Amino acid sequence: MSQGDDERGGTGGAGGAGGENPDTRALRPRSSRRRRIFVVLAAVVFPLVLLEVGARVVLLATGRTMRQIRFDPDSFHFRIYREHPYTVYCLAPGSKRTESGVEYSVNSLGYRGPEFTVEKPAGETRVVCVGGSTTFGTALADQDSYPRRLESRLRTRFPQRNPSVVNAGVPGFTSAETLVNVALRILDLEPDYLVVLDNVNELSPRRWPNFAADYSHFRKPFARPEPSILGGFFESFSAFYCLARFHLTDYRWCQYVEFYCTRDFTKNWMGPPVDLSERTLRPFHDRLVRVCRLARASGARPVLCTMAHRGDFAKDGPVFTELMAQQNEAIREIARTEDVPLADLDAELTGTADHFVDAVHFTPGGAALVASVVGRSLLRDGTWGEPTHPKKTSPTPGGGEPAEKSGDGGSKDR
Repeated sequence: MSQGDDERGGTGGAGGAGGENPDTRALRPRSSRRRRIFVVLAAVVFPLVLLEVGARVVLLATGRTMRQIRFDPDSFHFRIYREHPYTVYCLAPGSKRTESGVEYSVNSLGYRGPEFTVEKPAGETRVVCVGGSTTFGTALADQDSYPRRLESRLRTRFPQRNPSVVNAGVPGFTSAETLVNVALRILDLEPDYLVVLDNVNELSPRRWPNFAADYSHFRKPFARPEPSILGGFFESFSAFYCLARFHLTDYRWCQYVEFYCTRDFTKNWMGPPVDLSERTLRPFHDRLVRVCRLARASGARPVLCTMAHRGDFAKDGPVFTELMAQQNEAIREIARTEDVPLADLDAELTGTADHFVDAVHFTPGGAALVASVVGRSLLRDGTWGEPTHPKKTSPTPGGGEPAEKSGDGGSKDR
Protein backbone atom coordinates (compact mmCIF):
# COMPACT_ATOMS: atom_id res chain seq x y z
CA MET A 1 0.00 0.00 0.00
CA SER A 2 1.40 3.39 -0.93
CA GLN A 3 1.99 6.19 1.49
CA GLY A 4 -0.93 8.13 -0.03
CA ASP A 5 -3.17 5.12 0.48
CA ASP A 6 -1.98 4.86 4.12
CA GLU A 7 -2.80 8.53 4.69
CA ARG A 8 -6.23 8.18 3.08
CA GLY A 9 -6.89 4.97 5.02
CA GLY A 10 -5.73 6.57 8.25
CA THR A 11 -7.99 9.49 7.72
CA GLY A 12 -10.91 7.29 6.83
CA GLY A 13 -10.21 5.06 9.80
CA ALA A 14 -10.09 7.98 12.15
CA GLY A 15 -13.46 9.20 10.78
CA GLY A 16 -15.00 5.79 11.20
CA ALA A 17 -13.61 5.45 14.71
CA GLY A 18 -15.14 8.63 16.03
CA GLY A 19 -13.72 11.29 13.73
CA GLU A 20 -15.94 13.98 12.25
CA ASN A 21 -17.13 14.58 8.80
CA PRO A 22 -15.85 17.93 7.53
CA ASP A 23 -19.43 19.16 7.05
CA THR A 24 -20.26 18.28 10.66
CA ARG A 25 -17.23 20.13 11.96
CA ALA A 26 -18.30 23.21 9.98
CA LEU A 27 -21.85 23.11 11.39
CA ARG A 28 -20.94 22.57 15.05
CA PRO A 29 -19.71 26.12 15.82
CA ARG A 30 -22.82 27.58 14.16
CA SER A 31 -25.18 25.37 16.20
CA SER A 32 -23.32 26.24 19.37
CA ARG A 33 -23.69 29.96 18.68
CA ARG A 34 -27.41 29.56 18.10
CA ARG A 35 -27.76 27.70 21.36
CA ARG A 36 -25.93 30.41 23.28
CA ILE A 37 -28.05 33.13 21.66
CA PHE A 38 -31.22 31.24 22.57
CA VAL A 39 -30.09 30.83 26.18
CA VAL A 40 -29.26 34.54 26.48
CA LEU A 41 -32.57 35.58 24.93
CA ALA A 42 -34.47 33.20 27.19
CA ALA A 43 -32.65 34.57 30.24
CA VAL A 44 -33.69 38.11 29.27
CA VAL A 45 -37.14 37.59 27.80
CA PHE A 46 -38.53 35.09 30.30
CA PRO A 47 -38.10 37.37 33.36
CA LEU A 48 -39.59 40.27 31.38
CA VAL A 49 -42.60 38.14 30.49
CA LEU A 50 -42.99 37.22 34.16
CA LEU A 51 -42.74 40.89 35.16
CA GLU A 52 -45.31 41.85 32.54
CA VAL A 53 -47.71 39.14 33.70
CA GLY A 54 -47.15 40.18 37.31
CA ALA A 55 -47.82 43.85 36.49
CA ARG A 56 -51.10 42.99 34.80
CA VAL A 57 -52.11 40.89 37.81
CA VAL A 58 -51.36 43.88 40.06
CA LEU A 59 -53.51 46.15 37.87
CA LEU A 60 -56.33 43.63 37.95
CA ALA A 61 -56.08 43.19 41.71
CA THR A 62 -56.08 46.95 42.37
CA GLY A 63 -58.86 47.72 39.91
CA ARG A 64 -56.73 49.98 37.75
CA THR A 65 -56.47 50.08 33.98
CA MET A 66 -53.65 50.77 31.55
CA ARG A 67 -55.34 54.04 30.66
CA GLN A 68 -54.97 55.29 34.22
CA ILE A 69 -51.20 54.79 34.33
CA ARG A 70 -50.26 55.61 30.75
CA PHE A 71 -48.84 59.00 29.86
CA ASP A 72 -51.82 61.11 28.85
CA PRO A 73 -51.08 64.74 27.95
CA ASP A 74 -54.80 65.09 27.30
CA SER A 75 -55.74 63.76 30.73
CA PHE A 76 -58.43 65.37 32.87
CA HIS A 77 -56.00 67.63 34.66
CA PHE A 78 -54.25 68.89 31.56
CA ARG A 79 -57.41 69.15 29.53
CA ILE A 80 -59.02 71.71 31.84
CA TYR A 81 -55.84 73.75 32.42
CA ARG A 82 -53.55 75.86 30.30
CA GLU A 83 -50.45 77.87 31.03
CA HIS A 84 -50.73 81.49 32.16
CA PRO A 85 -47.77 83.90 32.22
CA TYR A 86 -48.66 85.47 35.58
CA THR A 87 -50.65 82.88 37.56
CA VAL A 88 -48.56 79.90 36.32
CA TYR A 89 -51.69 78.15 35.04
CA CYS A 90 -55.43 78.77 34.77
CA LEU A 91 -58.59 76.99 33.66
CA ALA A 92 -58.75 76.41 29.90
CA PRO A 93 -61.73 78.29 28.41
CA GLY A 94 -64.38 76.03 26.93
CA SER A 95 -62.93 72.83 28.38
CA LYS A 96 -65.06 70.01 29.70
CA ARG A 97 -64.28 66.63 31.19
CA THR A 98 -65.97 63.94 33.24
CA GLU A 99 -63.84 62.28 35.91
CA SER A 100 -65.09 59.56 38.28
CA GLY A 101 -68.63 60.32 37.23
CA VAL A 102 -68.33 64.05 37.99
CA GLU A 103 -68.65 66.56 35.15
CA TYR A 104 -66.44 69.64 35.22
CA SER A 105 -67.20 72.36 32.67
CA VAL A 106 -65.37 75.63 32.10
CA ASN A 107 -67.06 78.47 30.23
CA SER A 108 -65.57 80.53 27.41
CA LEU A 109 -64.12 83.08 29.87
CA GLY A 110 -62.21 80.42 31.80
CA TYR A 111 -64.46 80.09 34.87
CA ARG A 112 -66.28 77.01 36.06
CA GLY A 113 -70.00 77.05 35.40
CA PRO A 114 -72.41 78.69 32.95
CA GLU A 115 -71.61 81.47 30.51
CA PHE A 116 -71.79 85.12 31.50
CA THR A 117 -70.47 88.42 30.13
CA VAL A 118 -67.44 90.30 31.42
CA GLU A 119 -69.48 93.48 31.40
CA LYS A 120 -72.01 93.31 34.21
CA PRO A 121 -75.59 93.81 33.00
CA ALA A 122 -77.52 96.75 34.47
CA GLY A 123 -79.31 95.81 37.67
CA GLU A 124 -77.23 92.71 38.37
CA THR A 125 -75.59 92.13 41.75
CA ARG A 126 -72.44 90.14 41.02
CA VAL A 127 -70.61 88.02 43.60
CA VAL A 128 -67.25 86.50 42.63
CA CYS A 129 -65.78 83.65 44.69
CA VAL A 130 -62.00 83.12 44.51
CA GLY A 131 -59.74 80.47 46.01
CA GLY A 132 -58.54 76.94 45.27
CA SER A 133 -60.18 73.56 44.83
CA THR A 134 -62.63 74.03 47.71
CA THR A 135 -64.12 76.98 45.80
CA PHE A 136 -63.81 75.28 42.41
CA GLY A 137 -65.68 72.29 43.82
CA THR A 138 -63.39 69.29 43.40
CA ALA A 139 -65.44 66.05 43.55
CA LEU A 140 -68.66 68.04 43.06
CA ALA A 141 -70.81 68.46 39.96
CA ASP A 142 -71.01 71.98 38.56
CA GLN A 143 -74.35 72.71 40.21
CA ASP A 144 -73.19 71.40 43.61
CA SER A 145 -70.19 73.70 44.14
CA TYR A 146 -70.73 76.20 46.92
CA PRO A 147 -70.78 79.26 44.55
CA ARG A 148 -73.65 77.69 42.57
CA ARG A 149 -75.48 76.84 45.79
CA LEU A 150 -74.95 80.40 46.99
CA GLU A 151 -76.37 81.82 43.77
CA SER A 152 -79.47 79.66 44.12
CA ARG A 153 -80.03 80.87 47.67
CA LEU A 154 -79.60 84.54 46.78
CA ARG A 155 -81.88 84.33 43.75
CA THR A 156 -84.59 82.71 45.84
CA ARG A 157 -84.44 85.34 48.57
CA PHE A 158 -83.51 88.48 46.62
CA PRO A 159 -84.77 88.14 43.05
CA GLN A 160 -85.15 91.93 42.84
CA ARG A 161 -81.35 92.25 43.10
CA ASN A 162 -80.80 89.87 40.14
CA PRO A 163 -77.88 88.17 41.92
CA SER A 164 -75.27 86.12 40.07
CA VAL A 165 -72.32 84.23 41.54
CA VAL A 166 -69.12 83.53 39.56
CA ASN A 167 -67.04 80.50 40.51
CA ALA A 168 -63.47 81.76 40.02
CA GLY A 169 -61.80 79.02 42.03
CA VAL A 170 -58.78 77.23 40.52
CA PRO A 171 -57.47 74.03 42.14
CA GLY A 172 -54.03 74.46 43.68
CA PHE A 173 -54.08 78.26 43.76
CA THR A 174 -52.36 79.85 46.74
CA SER A 175 -52.80 83.41 48.01
CA ALA A 176 -50.02 84.43 45.61
CA GLU A 177 -52.01 83.31 42.55
CA THR A 178 -55.23 84.69 44.04
CA LEU A 179 -53.72 88.17 44.44
CA VAL A 180 -52.50 88.24 40.83
CA ASN A 181 -55.75 86.72 39.58
CA VAL A 182 -57.84 89.34 41.36
CA ALA A 183 -55.68 92.21 40.09
CA LEU A 184 -55.50 91.09 36.45
CA ARG A 185 -58.76 89.23 35.80
CA ILE A 186 -61.36 89.29 38.55
CA LEU A 187 -61.77 93.04 38.96
CA ASP A 188 -62.58 93.30 35.24
CA LEU A 189 -65.78 91.39 36.06
CA GLU A 190 -67.00 94.37 38.13
CA PRO A 191 -67.87 92.35 41.25
CA ASP A 192 -70.08 93.87 43.92
CA TYR A 193 -68.79 91.31 46.39
CA LEU A 194 -65.54 89.33 46.44
CA VAL A 195 -65.56 86.15 48.56
CA VAL A 196 -62.05 84.89 49.39
CA LEU A 197 -61.37 81.32 50.57
CA ASP A 198 -57.60 80.71 50.80
CA ASN A 199 -55.77 78.62 53.37
CA VAL A 200 -54.95 74.96 52.82
CA ASN A 201 -52.79 75.51 49.73
CA GLU A 202 -50.43 77.66 51.81
CA LEU A 203 -49.32 74.58 53.74
CA SER A 204 -46.91 73.34 51.08
CA PRO A 205 -45.11 76.66 50.37
CA ARG A 206 -44.64 77.18 54.08
CA ARG A 207 -42.91 73.82 54.47
CA TRP A 208 -40.78 73.94 51.30
CA PRO A 209 -37.03 74.55 51.68
CA ASN A 210 -35.44 77.92 50.93
CA PHE A 211 -38.63 79.86 51.71
CA ALA A 212 -39.29 83.00 49.64
CA ALA A 213 -42.14 85.40 50.39
CA ASP A 214 -43.35 85.38 46.77
CA TYR A 215 -43.42 81.54 46.75
CA SER A 216 -40.85 81.41 43.94
CA HIS A 217 -39.08 78.72 45.97
CA PHE A 218 -42.18 76.58 45.49
CA ARG A 219 -43.59 77.31 42.02
CA LYS A 220 -42.09 76.57 38.64
CA PRO A 221 -43.38 77.51 35.17
CA PHE A 222 -46.04 75.43 33.49
CA ALA A 223 -44.68 73.20 30.74
CA ARG A 224 -46.91 70.52 29.27
CA PRO A 225 -44.94 67.25 29.34
CA GLU A 226 -44.47 65.39 26.08
CA PRO A 227 -43.84 61.64 25.82
CA SER A 228 -40.58 60.41 24.30
CA ILE A 229 -40.66 58.22 21.20
CA LEU A 230 -39.17 55.26 23.07
CA GLY A 231 -41.42 55.80 26.08
CA GLY A 232 -44.46 56.00 23.83
CA PHE A 233 -43.47 52.71 22.22
CA PHE A 234 -43.14 50.84 25.52
CA GLU A 235 -46.24 52.30 27.11
CA SER A 236 -48.33 51.23 24.12
CA PHE A 237 -48.19 47.61 25.26
CA SER A 238 -46.24 47.18 28.53
CA ALA A 239 -48.11 47.33 31.84
CA PHE A 240 -44.80 46.73 33.68
CA TYR A 241 -43.18 49.78 32.07
CA CYS A 242 -46.16 52.01 32.86
CA LEU A 243 -46.49 50.74 36.42
CA ALA A 244 -42.76 51.07 37.15
CA ARG A 245 -42.68 54.62 35.82
CA PHE A 246 -45.80 55.52 37.77
CA HIS A 247 -44.35 54.40 41.11
CA LEU A 248 -40.61 54.99 40.68
CA THR A 249 -40.64 58.44 39.08
CA ASP A 250 -42.62 61.65 39.59
CA TYR A 251 -44.82 60.75 36.62
CA ARG A 252 -47.95 60.34 38.75
CA TRP A 253 -47.75 64.03 39.70
CA CYS A 254 -47.19 65.15 36.12
CA GLN A 255 -50.87 64.56 35.48
CA TYR A 256 -51.84 66.99 38.26
CA VAL A 257 -51.01 70.49 37.10
CA GLU A 258 -51.00 71.99 40.58
CA PHE A 259 -48.28 69.50 41.55
CA TYR A 260 -46.49 69.54 38.21
CA CYS A 261 -45.93 73.27 38.65
CA THR A 262 -44.20 72.66 41.98
CA ARG A 263 -40.45 72.42 42.40
CA ASP A 264 -39.19 68.91 43.32
CA PHE A 265 -42.63 67.82 44.47
CA THR A 266 -41.89 64.16 45.18
CA LYS A 267 -38.67 65.08 46.98
CA ASN A 268 -40.10 67.76 49.23
CA TRP A 269 -43.78 66.96 49.78
CA MET A 270 -43.24 65.35 53.18
CA GLY A 271 -39.57 65.97 53.65
CA PRO A 272 -38.55 69.44 54.82
CA PRO A 273 -39.04 70.73 58.35
CA VAL A 274 -42.05 72.93 59.02
CA ASP A 275 -41.56 76.62 59.74
CA LEU A 276 -44.46 77.89 61.85
CA SER A 277 -42.84 81.26 62.41
CA GLU A 278 -44.13 84.69 61.51
CA ARG A 279 -41.64 84.71 58.63
CA THR A 280 -43.68 82.19 56.62
CA LEU A 281 -47.10 83.39 57.82
CA ARG A 282 -46.66 87.11 57.14
CA PRO A 283 -46.72 86.88 53.30
CA PHE A 284 -50.07 85.05 53.42
CA HIS A 285 -51.45 87.67 55.80
CA ASP A 286 -50.22 90.60 53.71
CA ARG A 287 -51.55 89.20 50.44
CA LEU A 288 -55.06 88.79 51.88
CA VAL A 289 -54.94 92.38 53.14
CA ARG A 290 -53.97 93.54 49.64
CA VAL A 291 -56.78 91.52 48.08
CA CYS A 292 -59.29 93.20 50.41
CA ARG A 293 -57.94 96.67 49.68
CA LEU A 294 -57.81 96.06 45.94
CA ALA A 295 -61.43 94.94 46.01
CA ARG A 296 -62.55 98.01 47.95
CA ALA A 297 -60.58 100.36 45.73
CA SER A 298 -62.49 98.93 42.76
CA GLY A 299 -65.91 99.21 44.40
CA ALA A 300 -66.28 95.60 45.56
CA ARG A 301 -67.04 94.53 49.13
CA PRO A 302 -64.64 91.78 50.28
CA VAL A 303 -65.76 88.82 52.41
CA LEU A 304 -63.14 86.56 54.02
CA CYS A 305 -63.63 82.87 54.82
CA THR A 306 -61.76 80.70 57.27
CA MET A 307 -60.98 77.13 56.12
CA ALA A 308 -62.85 74.15 57.51
CA HIS A 309 -61.42 70.63 57.53
CA ARG A 310 -62.35 67.15 58.64
CA GLY A 311 -59.36 66.89 60.96
CA ASP A 312 -57.78 63.71 59.64
CA PHE A 313 -54.84 64.59 57.41
CA ALA A 314 -53.20 61.34 56.31
CA LYS A 315 -49.67 62.28 57.36
CA ASP A 316 -48.27 64.99 59.61
CA GLY A 317 -51.86 65.65 60.68
CA PRO A 318 -51.02 67.63 63.83
CA VAL A 319 -48.64 69.88 61.89
CA PHE A 320 -51.16 70.54 59.12
CA THR A 321 -53.91 71.18 61.64
CA GLU A 322 -51.69 73.65 63.49
CA LEU A 323 -50.76 75.46 60.27
CA MET A 324 -54.40 75.79 59.23
CA ALA A 325 -55.39 77.01 62.68
CA GLN A 326 -52.61 79.61 62.56
CA GLN A 327 -53.78 80.82 59.14
CA ASN A 328 -57.43 80.87 60.22
CA GLU A 329 -56.47 83.13 63.12
CA ALA A 330 -54.67 85.40 60.66
CA ILE A 331 -57.85 85.57 58.55
CA ARG A 332 -59.94 86.46 61.61
CA GLU A 333 -57.45 89.17 62.58
CA ILE A 334 -57.59 90.66 59.07
CA ALA A 335 -61.39 90.63 59.14
CA ARG A 336 -61.29 92.63 62.40
CA THR A 337 -58.62 95.14 61.45
CA GLU A 338 -59.88 95.69 57.90
CA ASP A 339 -63.56 95.66 58.98
CA VAL A 340 -64.39 92.87 56.53
CA PRO A 341 -67.32 90.44 56.95
CA LEU A 342 -66.13 86.99 58.03
CA ALA A 343 -67.62 83.63 57.04
CA ASP A 344 -66.16 81.46 59.78
CA LEU A 345 -66.36 78.06 58.09
CA ASP A 346 -63.82 76.68 60.54
CA ALA A 347 -66.17 77.34 63.48
CA GLU A 348 -69.20 75.91 61.68
CA LEU A 349 -67.88 72.85 59.82
CA THR A 350 -64.51 71.65 61.14
CA GLY A 351 -64.66 68.13 62.52
CA THR A 352 -68.05 67.28 60.96
CA ALA A 353 -67.03 64.25 58.90
CA ASP A 354 -70.31 63.95 57.00
CA HIS A 355 -69.66 67.30 55.26
CA PHE A 356 -66.36 66.24 53.66
CA VAL A 357 -65.29 63.72 51.01
CA ASP A 358 -61.68 63.96 52.22
CA ALA A 359 -59.70 66.19 54.57
CA VAL A 360 -60.92 69.50 53.09
CA HIS A 361 -63.22 69.00 50.07
CA PHE A 362 -66.96 69.20 50.58
CA THR A 363 -69.83 66.83 49.98
CA PRO A 364 -72.93 68.37 48.33
CA GLY A 365 -74.38 68.84 51.81
CA GLY A 366 -71.16 70.44 53.01
CA ALA A 367 -71.14 72.83 50.06
CA ALA A 368 -74.74 73.77 50.84
CA LEU A 369 -73.75 74.60 54.42
CA VAL A 370 -70.80 76.67 53.16
CA ALA A 371 -73.20 78.59 50.90
CA SER A 372 -75.42 79.24 53.91
CA VAL A 373 -72.57 80.56 56.07
CA VAL A 374 -71.17 82.73 53.25
CA GLY A 375 -74.66 83.99 52.46
CA ARG A 376 -75.15 85.19 56.03
CA SER A 377 -71.87 87.09 55.83
CA LEU A 378 -72.89 88.77 52.59
CA LEU A 379 -76.08 90.06 54.18
CA ARG A 380 -74.36 91.65 57.16
CA ASP A 381 -73.52 94.90 55.35
CA GLY A 382 -77.23 95.73 55.10
CA THR A 383 -77.20 96.58 51.39
CA TRP A 384 -79.37 93.70 50.20
CA GLY A 385 -82.64 94.94 51.65
CA GLU A 386 -85.44 92.69 52.83
CA PRO A 387 -86.02 89.30 51.23
CA THR A 388 -88.84 89.38 48.68
CA HIS A 389 -90.17 86.06 49.95
CA PRO A 390 -89.11 85.69 53.59
CA LYS A 391 -89.51 82.20 54.96
CA LYS A 392 -91.79 81.45 57.85
CA THR A 393 -90.18 81.65 61.24
CA SER A 394 -90.92 79.89 64.46
CA PRO A 395 -90.03 80.65 68.07
CA THR A 396 -86.87 79.10 69.44
CA PRO A 397 -87.25 76.48 72.16
CA GLY A 398 -85.99 78.94 74.72
CA GLY A 399 -88.58 81.54 73.79
CA GLY A 400 -86.01 84.00 72.36
CA GLU A 401 -85.87 85.64 68.97
CA PRO A 402 -87.28 83.58 66.11
CA ALA A 403 -84.68 81.82 63.99
CA GLU A 404 -85.10 81.50 60.25
CA LYS A 405 -85.07 77.93 59.07
CA SER A 406 -83.01 76.82 56.13
CA GLY A 407 -83.22 73.79 53.94
CA ASP A 408 -79.44 73.31 53.93
CA GLY A 409 -78.70 70.76 56.58
CA GLY A 410 -80.54 72.61 59.35
CA SER A 411 -78.29 75.68 59.26
CA LYS A 412 -79.86 79.01 60.19
CA ASP A 413 -79.63 82.30 58.36
CA ARG A 414 -78.97 85.13 60.74
